[in-house]
Amino acid sequence: MKRQMIVFILLMTAAFTGNATILTVNNNTALTNVSAGQYTSVPPAITAASPGDTLYIHGSPTPYPMFVVFGKNLTIIGTGFNPDNQFGFKSTISGDVRFIGTATAGSRVIGLDLVRSLTMSQTQNISISRCKIGERVELGASVSNVEIINNVIIDAVLVGNNSDVTISNNILRRIVNSNKNSVTVTNNVFHYIISNKVFWSVTNIVFANNVLQGVNALGCEYCAMNNNMASDPTVDFGYSMTNSIGDNSVGVGPLYDVTASPGFISLSNDYTLQPGSPALAPPDGLGGSDGSDVGITGGAFPFDLVEKADSPIPQIYFMNMTKSNVPQGDDIQFNVKVRTQN
Repeated sequence: MKRQMIVFILLMTAAFTGNATILTVNNNTALTNVSAGQYTSVPPAITAASPGDTLYIHGSPTPYPMFVVFGKNLTIIGTGFNPDNQFGFKSTISGDVRFIGTATAGSRVIGLDLVRSLTMSQTQNISISRCKIGERVELGASVSNVEIINNVIIDAVLVGNNSDVTISNNILRRIVNSNKNSVTVTNNVFHYIISNKVFWSVTNIVFANNVLQGVNALGCEYCAMNNNMASDPTVDFGYSMTNSIGDNSVGVGPLYDVTASPGFISLSNDYTLQPGSPALAPPDGLGGSDGSDVGITGGAFPFDLVEKADSPIPQIYFMNMTKSNVPQGDDIQFNVKVRTQN
């Protein structure tokens, strides 16, 4: 049965990854038969992979160590940052995840639970989605065309002197070190931090349709500020008249139910816009510059913490045997429930 379950997962994953070779990583040997072609840690799987291959990192009660991708582009898929399955195991990485060098261009990271940070340098066309990142996303030297979408980032995105960066529909705290007008920050929710500042050394970015939950907009100069919503009535989107501003709302809350953790990022918070919220798209509310919701439920990449807590691949979320004792030669009967997320 264990081997059948592995084959089934591989077949389902193939539907998502096309013709790329799939390598599976699973350190939870107590539950799964790790057969030939699979790995118990990520680095050997990376070494064995060819450019364009996919690594599927199984959920496990034991975190995986940090890893570095160098010399090839890979798609790395985990279970999601809050998987809804029978065991609830995440694909947790205990250290940093790093992408280094031009050959990693085109890599994707989906559905990992990172205890620390995700960093990259000298690369481009990197996509990060549906991850929970315990510290920060850091863009080093010579990075471009990065998409950071539908993530929970406990601290910050460090953009650096890099261009063509999209930061959309995330829950996070701040943006650090950015100076290009090709950096767009849209439809995010920014939560309280001790300094009460969303920006550190930021200029020229496009900042639109975001929600500032108990934080200030100080620190962004010569930025385009449009259709943002801040619960703090003292927020100055104009920042001493250096910013271009349009239709921002100050002292207006989005009516989230964040009672579980009102000041900080928490997966227990409910970021669904309540009836009467001004963040709702017209005619129910004020809406954003594109006519959709302000915050994570609007824009081009709507983010639902329940629906998109899993990776967008078919996954087994329930499995049990109907008989615990089966005579030799008889069929094994079991129930399997599978679903996928968009």
